[in-house]
Parts: sequence; structure tokens; C-alpha cells
Amino acid sequence: MKKIMKHLAVVLLAAIGSITVASKPAHAITNDYIFAFTGFDIPTLTINGGTTIDATAQGWVNNAGQHNVDNYIVGDCAMCTTQANYHNFFSFDLTGITGPINSATISIFNPVSGSAGPAKNYLLHNANGIDQGSLLNGGTSAQNLADYNAIELAQVYGTTVVTTANNNSFITVTLNNFARAALQALEGQTFTVGGTANNVGTVPLPASVYMLAAALVAMGFVAQRKKSQLA
Repeated sequence: MKKIMKHLAVVLLAAIGSITVASKPAHAITNDYIFAFTGFDIPTLTINGGTTIDATAQGWVNNAGQHNVDNYIVGDCAMCTTQANYHNFFSFDLTGITGPINSATISIFNPVSGSAGPAKNYLLHNANGIDQGSLLNGGTSAQNLADYNAIELAQVYGTTVVTTANNNSFITVTLNNFARAALQALEGQTFTVGGTANNVGTVPLPASVYMLAAALVAMGFVAQRKKSQLA
């Protein structure tokens, strides 16, 4: 059984290594983004079709370890001061929110020239488990990069497709049951999401796969250690 688990871990890690996570492009950075030229508009969270909450914080982190507030570009940006891939984030204060949450959406304005490149999946992820101090206010380069990586590996809370036809309009993402459960658990506190983008047709690797691989490797290590101690 131990040998089977160890072999499974090796196979799974090899499979993971052969997959490119869509929001971390291995190609040269191009202008392939959503929400460029932003910073003046405030995204909103709407709960149960009636209660609307403005974001209290918004911005981005990139794979160069940089952080910014206000502007919330996401995707590849070759025209930016730093050519990089960007993830955005939004935080909402749930003070005064009580009771069941049956529906929730997040609406984000995409300017006239906000999108460029082919059609993209825009995904919102759970960012509540990320250190809120560094994510919302910026940290060291290493912390910013860690936040960037954590966003794309977190649970997906909702997704929509965005094209250049959606420029100069609000992009609305319907939040799924995972997000609604988190909203209800965080009533009276802060709810934070992070956004990633990838071209339509690509599927980001679920965080559960990484977690399973790590668990299998750890179990194989423990089994090997016990075997060594008995020898």
C-alpha cells in the first residue's frame, strides 16, 4: 500500500508539472487584459438582490512581486510600466449584514479600452484566507508574490466570460454557493475576493489537486521515514 501511494504521488506530481496554470503565462507578456485604465470606479457587492455594498479596498498584485491600490487590471500587460501578469482584489465590509444569503453578485466597471486580446474567463477566488494586511495594503516583494500565487490557487467563487464587446460596461459575476456560505460566515466582518484571467478554452488547475499531491508526498515521506527507523 505504501509503495502504491508513493508511486501515485510521483505520477500526480509529474502530471501537475506538465500543466501550465493559465493565469501564469509561460509565453512573452502581451496586451491581453481586462479592467485596464481603472481606479475611479468602485466595484459593488449586491446581496439578495437588494443590499448593495461598495468595495472598501481594490487593487492588484503581479508576478513581479509588485502591489497597487485603486487600479484593478487583471491579466497580461505589456504596455504597463512593469510587463507582468496581474491579479486583482476587492474587499467589502459586511457590517450590518445579517440573515440568510440566497444570492450575491459582484459588479465591476470595465472602461472604454478596458479589455484587449481574445475572449477571457474572469474568475473570482476566495481571498479571505490571505493575509489581509499585505494583500490590501502591500507588503514586501516576497509577500506580494505569495499573495499573487495564493489568489490563483484558492477556491473559485464565480466566473464569467469577458470580451472587448464588454468594454465601457459593468462586468457582473454571480457568486456560487461557496461564496454565499463564506459571506454568511463572515457577516459583520470583511469579505475579500481575488481575480484572475485566462483565455477561453483553458482550465485553471484546482487547488485541491495541489493539496492532494502535497498530502500524498507527505504520507510517502512518513512511510519512508518509518521504514528507515525500523531498518
